[in-house]
Amino acid sequence: MEYRWQNRNLNVKNVVAKTERFLRDRNFIISRDEGENSVKLAGVRRREKYDVRLVEITISWSPEELSVKFEAADHMKPILQLGSLISFWGGGSVILKELKTAEHYRKIENEFWREIEKIVSG
Repeated sequence: MEYRWQNRNLNVKNVVAKTERFLRDRNFIISRDEGENSVKLAGVRRREKYDVRLVEITISWSPEELSVKFEAADHMKPILQLGSLISFWGGGSVILKELKTAEHYRKIENEFWREIEKIVSG
């Protein structure tokens, strides 16, 4: 999901710093890639041996606009779309795990957008 704010005169360094803190507070290890007018933060968190969570947040700006894009690992979407078929063939436990993972990402994303809204409003 991506949101844009126009003509807000926002402190981009503050937005980036608070976004990094958001990820660190949730135990993500962060990789940062800076461009001329953008910063991409990749956060990785291992919950269990084979349960790795990945999010990417891209913050880009121009003099008139700030854009923030949140992307969670999309590898599960095809599996979830075939959920009933996979369950029919005995893959219900796989679907359950993927649903829990999808819910986890939705929760993180909702928390993230609430935090960004506070930053942009304040």
